[in-house]
Formats: sequence, structure tokens, C-alpha cells
Amino acid sequence: MNTNIIFSRSCGFIFITFLFLITVSDLTVMARSAAAADPDLSPPASEPFQDAEISEDAPLERYGQAADTFQETVSEKLVTSADWLDSFFRDERTEIEENKTNLRIKLSSFFEEGEGIDFKARARLRLVLPRFEDKLHIVFSGESDEDGTDKIDGFNNLGSDDDSEKDINLSLRYFFRSVKKKNISLRVGLRVNEFPPVIYAGPRFSVSRQFDLWLIRFTQNIRYFSDDGWETRSQVDFERPLSDPLFFRTSIRGSWFESDHGYFYEVKNALYQVLDEDRALEYQFDQYLETRPSHQPDQILLRVKYRQRLWRKWLFFEVTVSPRRP
Repeated sequence: MNTNIIFSRSCGFIFITFLFLITVSDLTVMARSAAAADPDLSPPASEPFQDAEISEDAPLERYGQAADTFQETVSEKLVTSADWLDSFFRDERTEIEENKTNLRIKLSSFFEEGEGIDFKARARLRLVLPRFEDKLHIVFSGESDEDGTDKIDGFNNLGSDDDSEKDINLSLRYFFRSVKKKNISLRVGLRVNEFPPVIYAGPRFSVSRQFDLWLIRFTQNIRYFSDDGWETRSQVDFERPLSDPLFFRTSIRGSWFESDHGYFYEVKNALYQVLDEDRALEYQFDQYLETRPSHQPDQILLRVKYRQRLWRKWLFFEVTVSPRRP
């Protein structure tokens, strides 16, 4: 069981899916449940549906514009739902693409049956430099890498011992393009846990597209490390809202390391349930696989995560429970 208390202070609120199709009965989802609280913490409301003023001589044009407006409304609500959840759960994408100066301090404990309890304190500081039109971020971190190209181990990611958590990272990230549906950046940094320090650099590309009720996002990360060589990670997310207050996401991720044989990949299925503007649950089923020596699952992970905002908008409490099947 992993318990976290996260303090995260920013200039704005810190905002956080191909196995089968599911019928939608309500598209209002998270935007409606989040909007009931503090406006700083809520996703922006969609503009109401309005018919365009078109002459009676052009019925086809009128219906066409109405269909376009409806599609834009659906797309906006879907993106808003995903962005609100990623921000609430502090998803990796949000950590990287959020254009706000923030400091996050995490106090955590981890308990495994038959073992003792581990306590950790981690911190991450992100500075957005306004003189560079908010395109340059300086990141100082004492926790695992935000780009997530560490070797796949779901159980370790839950909170057990991991050498990467002992690293100290100092990096610069420059955004060539940062808009809602496309993000291109280059990161250069130092990883300090031994001497000499490891130098790394590489680009990151992310793009999202709307297909009816599904939002599909592709992310590609490439980096070179002075000690281990090249690493790449590709990820595709499929997500959609369900009946209020549920949201579904499937993520398929593959990683390749020059220093290792084979290809590592994982399939994550997550169902989010928003209880109210301050509380949410995440039910997750993950499968971790690799091409060598076989394509059999290397690890299967089930977990339930509960996250709640306490007292202030920047203070969170989180509990994750997971049985392990190696």
C-alpha cells in the first residue's frame, strides 16, 4: 500500500483508452462535476450551443454549421474532462506541458506484506522564465524522471525501492510549439547520482486528434544518455467520457533501450470516478510485457487509487492499494 501527501503550490491550479467500445449516455462528465467548486480549480465551461444565423434559402449550410458547432462542443467537453483528470491526478503529460511555475513536495510511505515500511520525501521545482515568452522551463528534481523512460516496472512505480528515485535531475526544456493539440519540445539535462554526472538530451513530440467520442493522443520521446546510449518511448492513449461521473482511458506504451535486448511494452486500462470536486478514484489494470525471451506478461498489476484535496487547493492526500501477481 502506498500513501502520499503532496504539497503542490503553483501560479494556477494543478490540474491529471482500445480494448472495447462503450456506449455513452452523458457527455457532460467531469466538466460539470468540476465546475461546482472553486472557479480556479474548475475546467472552463463550454459555450452554449447556438444555431448560426443563416438564411432560409440555405438549409444544407445551416445544418452543416449546426453539425460543426455540435462537434466542437463535444470535442471541447472531452478535452476538458481529460485535462481536469490529468491535472487532478498529476499525470505525466500535465507535469511536462503545464506552463506554470510550481513547487511539488511529496511525503510518501510504502508498505509491502512481509516487508517493512519505507518513508520518502521528494521534491520538484519548475521555473517558467517569462523573458523567453514562457517557452523555457528550468526543472530541478529529486525524484524519478518526468519523461518516464525508465525501464518498465509497475510495482516499483507504485512506490517501492527504485534507484532512479535517488537521482538528482537538473534540466532545461525549450518548447518550440505548445498548443492544446500539439506540443514539441527539446530537453537537455544532467542526472547526478555518481561522478561523473550523466548528460542527456532529446526531443519530445505530442499530438492529439478527436474521432467522434474518442480522443486519441500520440506521444514520442527520444533521448540520448552519455552512459547508456539511446532510449525511445512511444505511447498512444485512447480516452472517452462515460456516463457521469466516469471516464475511461487505455494507454499502450513501448520502450526501447540501446543497452538492453528486446522491446518493453505495457497496456494500461484506467477507469476514473469523480466523487466530487475534491475527491476522485482511479481503478487501474496494467500488463507489462517484453519481447525477450517471450511475449508473455512479465507483470500484471491491479490497483485502486484514492485522491483527495485537503484544506487548501495545493494540498492532496493519496492512497494506492495493489495486490501483486508476478
